[in-house]
Amino acid sequence: MFIFNRKRSSFFIQIQDQTLGMPEVKSLLDNGKKFDIVVVSIFGGEGGYYLAKKFDASTVIYSTGQVSIPWLDVAMGQPHNPSYMPLPILESGSEMNFIQRLQNFVMTNIMHNMREFYMLGQVEKILDKHFPGETRPSLIEMEQNAVAAFGFTHP
Repeated sequence: MFIFNRKRSSFFIQIQDQTLGMPEVKSLLDNGKKFDIVVVSIFGGEGGYYLAKKFDASTVIYSTGQVSIPWLDVAMGQPHNPSYMPLPILESGSEMNFIQRLQNFVMTNIMHNMREFYMLGQVEKILDKHFPGETRPSLIEMEQNAVAAFGFTHP
């Protein structure tokens, strides 16, 4: 069974914080540099959504996972139905009994809410730290405006 790993999620947050604080990134922002595309990892790189906005670039989402992940499916506009699409953290296949479907439904919602309220909340704090006083759309809004998504994640 899956147990939330705060250490791993903190690692993703720290990397984003360090990246936004790099002198090279600050220099690109200060010089008004423009890019055509910013490619952002869906889990652990969401701060890139705002970089795309700052660079006046299109956002492209990518994932290297080889399974269907609910929040990536939502970001890509693909359906994700937990009644027959198992989470990779559970040990059930697509042929699930009622209890397995119920567990999958509950865990899908827990994982989705954990990302939305915990992970993205932490990224919002990092963006506030590096871009104080700037008004910006929410990360979810920026995610929904991605122009493309690449992933080996949907059946």
